[in-house]
Amino acid sequence: MAIKHKGSLEKTGLVVLPDRKIVTKNDGTMQGTVNFKVDRNNEALLPLLESAHPDDGRLELFQRDVTRKTLKTTIMSGSYFGILSDPTPKIVQHPGSGGRDPIETHPDFADFGTEANGAVFDDDTQEFKGFFDKAKTEFYGVRSYLVPNITVNLSYWTYKTPVLRKLMTIKTHLKEVRKPPNVKNWLLTAMPYRQVGSLFQVTEQWMGSGPNGWSETIYG
Repeated sequence: MAIKHKGSLEKTGLVVLPDRKIVTKNDGTMQGTVNFKVDRNNEALLPLLESAHPDDGRLELFQRDVTRKTLKTTIMSGSYFGILSDPTPKIVQHPGSGGRDPIETHPDFADFGTEANGAVFDDDTQEFKGFFDKAKTEFYGVRSYLVPNITVNLSYWTYKTPVLRKLMTIKTHLKEVRKPPNVKNWLLTAMPYRQVGSLFQVTEQWMGSGPNGWSETIYG
């Protein structure tokens, strides 16, 4: 049924009220609101969820707020959502975090991990056992060191159902991100998403490797 933008309820059954609007955002999404008025006996004419916006078919109805008024009329406020392109531009987020690595994995361990600094090694295996000289206060008791965990989230909207088999794949470059000096490549560790109508909001979570990179044999 065609929606009427003016006229009496008796003649048209359903009327689109004025002051409807569409808001376009820089993340590639669109939002709109439209108010409808209908005779109480014709509530079945009100748009259903996932119906197209009367002015722009790129938006679809995802929320209906129905109010029964006096004079046997009903007002419905419809909220619409859509996207300008599929997928939308990816929004970059770096949550920032850190972790600890064994001190013997430090790239300069050969320089400071010496007996002169209190380092003790197993006589047979030469395995590092720890810094035990209390006089060497800079190193005494040190077992690990802080390292940054380089993780990047790329969020976007799409009509395509996310493919989870892409998890644990490797990319050398992410075009949206300037790669840090010690990161050789990226590993897709998670891809949480939620569905809104026909659309999916996806967040790709990429973890940067160290200078040696993620193993193509293990993750490729």
